[in-house]
Amino acid sequence: MKKLFCATFVLLSFCSFAQADANKIITEKVFTVNERVSLQMAFDSRLNELDLTDDQLYKYTTIIDDNVFYMIDYNRKGTRTRADIEKYMSKKVAEQNKTLKKLLSSEQYNKHLEIYQEVIITPIKNRLNTM
Repeated sequence: MKKLFCATFVLLSFCSFAQADANKIITEKVFTVNERVSLQMAFDSRLNELDLTDDQLYKYTTIIDDNVFYMIDYNRKGTRTRADIEKYMSKKVAEQNKTLKKLLSSEQYNKHLEIYQEVIITPIKNRLNTM
């Protein structure tokens, strides 16, 4: 019984800590200009894996660039919480993916999801978790 109480206490403490972190205002930029350039280069280097036509490539990069701009600009004033940023990012990525799903073949779309998760989403979430 004592172990169960201790485990419950630790779990509740962790949940409270995670919630407090989620509500912390993020006042600094998530990435520096150089880090954003590095992410862009890493993403661009993987585009050939999608095997896009020239028309698809133009539309794809326009959609991605627009959404990434809005995600980066969302906390420009440094007044959003981590939870706000994550919620906004999820919404923008869902909208983006809905549009991309119409543009890409199933194989291309699945590859996009893999690349985007690895090169864009995971680094952003990792950084937000350290702020």
